[in-house]
Order: sequence, then C-alpha cells, then structure tokens
Amino acid sequence: MTAAPAVQREPRFDIDIAKALLEAKMDSGDEDDPAAGADDDLAEALQEAIVGLGYDEDDAARDKLERLLAGFADGSAPFPDDLRSRVLRRTGASAGAVDEALRRQAGPVLTAVRSAIAYRKKRAAQLDELEEGDKEEAIDEEERIMERLRQRGPCPEGFSWFRQGNGWRCGGGRHFVYDDDPILRED
Repeated sequence: MTAAPAVQREPRFDIDIAKALLEAKMDSGDEDDPAAGADDDLAEALQEAIVGLGYDEDDAARDKLERLLAGFADGSAPFPDDLRSRVLRRTGASAGAVDEALRRQAGPVLTAVRSAIAYRKKRAAQLDELEEGDKEEAIDEEERIMERLRQRGPCPEGFSWFRQGNGWRCGGGRHFVYDDDPILRED
C-alpha cells in the first residue's frame, strides 16, 4: 500500500501578466511618441481589465487569454470583446482610438501572458524537484508570506503579489517587497 503524499494541496501562484506588459511598455523607447501617453492610460486600463475579468486567476484563465490574444495577433479573431469593453469604459476614449491602441498593445500583452504561463510552469517544476518535506516547507513559506501580504492588503493599486527574485512584486509591476522586509515577518 502506498502512502498518500505529504502535500495534498496545489501551490498557489499569483502570476503577473501585467508585469511583462509594463516592462515591454517601458522598454519600447516611445517616450517622445505622442501616442505613448494615451497608451500609458490604455495599458493601465488593460491591466485592470485583465485582473478584473479574472484572466489572471488560474492556469485555465491564462491559457484562455493566451488563445484569445494569439487569435487577435495573427489576425484570425477580433480583440476579446470583454477586455475591449472594459477598456472603453475605463478610458472614455473613442472606439477607434482604443482599437488602434489595442493593436499596438496586443504583442506586448501576448508576450506577458506567455511569460506568466512559463513562470508558473517553471515554479511548479522547481517545487516538483524538491523532497516532500522541503516542498511542503517551501509552499508553506510562500503561503505564509502571501498571507502577510494579503493582511496588508493588495498593492496600493489593487493588484495581487507574485514571487520575483528575492522578493514579491505586485501585479501592476510598480511595487516590490523584499523577502527580509519587516512587514513580512511575524509581529
């Protein structure tokens, strides 16, 4: 008879789709482009729409978003209407202006979604390589830190937190908390 594994739960990951989008936007070198300011507002609205519609909640939602955006990027499908509608409402811009901006943002957003999916798979593989006791300890530590971050609330912009390097970054890409920050330690 085989014993049940010590870890019965799947690890939770708050993956940042918006992070790669923000990095792509910052690396684009379009500071002198008059459309860049409008694209900043649109990128923020798009980040909020992705989170608000639940496209960053789990693997199935991220996979769905990737398929929808890939169809738009290759011209076989329109931009996802739920995202477009939210961006239109949030920005108050004309449909034509939003559509044009979404065309410019489609590539970076798709790259961000693919990066988030790859990160999740990489982290799951890292955990799978650990011995059961170490795996459970790593998951418990991440959950403890995530609970401390949740107790403090989401980042100031309302995004969830995800693991990055030696700390935790918010889903908006603008806030970072180091592992040794006192807010993550027990009171």
